[in-house]
Amino acid sequence: MIEASGIPPSARPLRRSGCVPRMSKLDNMGTLTSNYLVTPFVGIIPYPYELTVNRDEIEKLIEVPLSALADEKNHREEVYVIEGIKFKAIMFDYRGHVIWGATARILEQFLDLLFPIFRNVQDR
Repeated sequence: MIEASGIPPSARPLRRSGCVPRMSKLDNMGTLTSNYLVTPFVGIIPYPYELTVNRDEIEKLIEVPLSALADEKNHREEVYVIEGIKFKAIMFDYRGHVIWGATARILEQFLDLLFPIFRNVQDR
């Protein structure tokens, strides 16, 4: 089994030993279509790191720089009505790829927490 993060279970001992430290836990994020509850964590992994894709979890793995995610021109919102209920869909566009759903909501929360730090780095 491979986690959605792409970090194989064999790396779990590395996490406990501090090689992949968890920096923070983000808010639980529910999925609308599959009714899953995702608990995202922010951590640091060495780069480059060979990730393994779980095809049951994700369609494709893409690397997106934080600068591209923070760039407002790559961010959009759309409103969908499902069974009379309005839902705001957050999307990130990057090189022909659309990041949406729970992944986009997790990234938005991460950027909301990181943005003051990121903005200070960009202004230098």
